[in-house]
Amino acid sequence: MSWFRRLFGLGTRDGQYGPMGGPDKKEGLYGPKWYRNEVGDQGNRDAHNDIGVMYQDGKGVIHDYSEALKLCRTAAEKGDSNAQYNLGHMYAKGQGVHFVNYLEAIKWFRLAADQGNIDAQFQLGLMYETGEGVIQDYKDSLRWYRLAANQGHSDALKWFQLASSQGNSDAQYILGTMYYNGNGVNQDHVEAVKWFTLTGSRNNRDAQYTLGVMYRQGNGVNQDYAVALKWFRLASSEGNSDASFQLALMYETGEGIAKDSLEALKWYRLAADQGNIEAQFQLGLMYATGEGVYKNYLDARKWFREAAVIFHILWTEKG
Repeated sequence: MSWFRRLFGLGTRDGQYGPMGGPDKKEGLYGPKWYRNEVGDQGNRDAHNDIGVMYQDGKGVIHDYSEALKLCRTAAEKGDSNAQYNLGHMYAKGQGVHFVNYLEAIKWFRLAADQGNIDAQFQLGLMYETGEGVIQDYKDSLRWYRLAANQGHSDALKWFQLASSQGNSDAQYILGTMYYNGNGVNQDHVEAVKWFTLTGSRNNRDAQYTLGVMYRQGNGVNQDYAVALKWFRLASSEGNSDASFQLALMYETGEGIAKDSLEALKWYRLAADQGNIEAQFQLGLMYATGEGVYKNYLDARKWFREAAVIFHILWTEKG
């Protein structure tokens, strides 16, 4: 009796599952039915899914979608993300069921995607892009594609590169962010600047703000305060409160520009009116201490209260 057979006799799950960490694809003593009977009773979800895939693909066994569906469902209900993806795929293709069922497919794809399954994330992106089985939703499509691409899904990354090269502003921003952070690609700030500039020129305020930060810091580009100010102003005009706050800081400290307390106050007020909690708190301090403005406790209280309200909202949403 082999060492592996001895493990079977001992009833250990690893031994039953296979010497290489996966099911033996031969029929016979160690075939899928044996694994199903011996391992299934112990609830090994990986084995259920792998054997289900064997029946689904007809590898080592005759095609049997019904058997594949049953086995994958067992693993999926135990939380196996690969099984959840496979189950979603079968419902989307009508395999092992009487008809295509997109509602069930979406349900299982979502469960898998929420666990970080990149194939499920990409599939959801594709379905929302084409409206296959769901109401077409471009924003949801981008969101799922982005999650998959950030984890290195090659097809999702190709989609972003193609969409970006065709002038899709949202895709350009996401691709820029991926290169900026090194998500799904090698970090490359020069490449990030390229995509941020393309979408920033089309009034993407978040890209404009990021470009302002990069030019201010000399990150991926030669440091250039004048260009940084340009991008911050553009982002601020599009409603980006962080950009307004950065302009206020630059004028207050004289970073790359002549100090101008009145100009700083103007940008602090704009940022505060745009809902920037840091600007609201800073204005509260300025009015409380008389720094750059006439001391005014009523105005100080007003801005401290505004900041507290937004902080409470953000804290509530977070937790």
